[in-house]
Amino acid sequence: MIWLNAWALIGLAGVALPVLIHLLARGHARTHRFPSLRFIDPSQLLPTRRTWIQDPLLLAVRCAIVTLAAVALAQPLFVTAKRTQAFARGMARAIVVDTSASMRRLTPSGSTARDSARRIARMLAGEAQASIVIETNEPAQALSGAVAWLASHHQRADLAIVSDFQRGQLDSSDVRAIPADVGVTTHRVTVVSVPVLETQWTAADRRIAVRATARTNSTDAEWVATRARDTNATLTLVGAENDRAAMNATRVAAATIAVPLPTDTTRAVTIVFPASANRRALEGGVQSAHTPWMVQLLGRLSARGNDVSRSGVAVVDGRRQLVLFTDSVPGSLASARVVAAAGAVASVAPSVAELEPETLSERAIESLARPARDASRQRSSDPNGESDGRWLWMAVFVLLLIELPLRRRTARPPLAAGEERARAA
Repeated sequence: MIWLNAWALIGLAGVALPVLIHLLARGHARTHRFPSLRFIDPSQLLPTRRTWIQDPLLLAVRCAIVTLAAVALAQPLFVTAKRTQAFARGMARAIVVDTSASMRRLTPSGSTARDSARRIARMLAGEAQASIVIETNEPAQALSGAVAWLASHHQRADLAIVSDFQRGQLDSSDVRAIPADVGVTTHRVTVVSVPVLETQWTAADRRIAVRATARTNSTDAEWVATRARDTNATLTLVGAENDRAAMNATRVAAATIAVPLPTDTTRAVTIVFPASANRRALEGGVQSAHTPWMVQLLGRLSARGNDVSRSGVAVVDGRRQLVLFTDSVPGSLASARVVAAAGAVASVAPSVAELEPETLSERAIESLARPARDASRQRSSDPNGESDGRWLWMAVFVLLLIELPLRRRTARPPLAAGEERARAA
């Protein structure tokens, strides 16, 4: 049951009024005729105070009237199955689906966690009147956008999060940033735990395989390095002829930073040094970068303060690729940082954080969920959510009709003194 105006329940204290009235009301003395005393002047009739409740039926009816009136003013709403569906239809729901690398793991049913999450999202979307599904690799970053969408819909708001809840993806601080009038529901996708995790890296002319086994209080790691020919054909360095040795040294220095496998060979990058003869011609033919990996690389270079004066997309050696114009000379530490960042962007392996095998406990996930505040006020606007107080008002009216004859039956006014003498004579 939902109370649309719960403050009105204070009126239940008024039930004491009929009881006090019955106890404190003064009754009228009854007159009795005695023929032998007809010549004596009648004494003054004084009202008497009741020491016990008279006419309990009338008192019960009056108490019931006050009780039902207070409950009717509180506007009760009985939540039936039909109304529950109506409430859901009047709800706006934003569904954030975790599609990070950890969701590629299998569920006990054999499907991937990502496919299971999408099925849950479709089911949740069908339950709401208005819904939006947001698929993201970073659920915590997508919450603000989901809240903004919910704010544009003047309905009961619910934010659903569908994820495996890998440790580090979401925490209570992310939920506290959500407005209090937005409800939060969590839906865990159970994944099969992987006791042994294998990853591969490349560094210089080495391919490194790492086999990690999770223990109760520790992790065992086995490293195997094999010689491999450098096949990184996605990175091109352009400079003067006499800078060739320095550029090779820069490439070797940058290759010492391990890059996780696999890599995407379509992510080609060309770095143009200041002494290149074709620099001015290339600068005139570049266009703005537009693909996500290009924007990600440019943002990373800008945050680290590298000497990249200009960038863009151009066709170099018959291949469309991202061109970076650096002011650092080959062989310097600054140029090695730029080359290392450009080489790492070819990796499509998940981040190290995505390799975390642990997930949040059920108790931690439940602490993230919360109901919407003041949801009952929003529910009252639903056409199927009209208050059930009208039935209680009908009961009050019926009791008033019953109380009227009961009150008349007990109300007997005393006879006047003159009329009494006349009857006695």
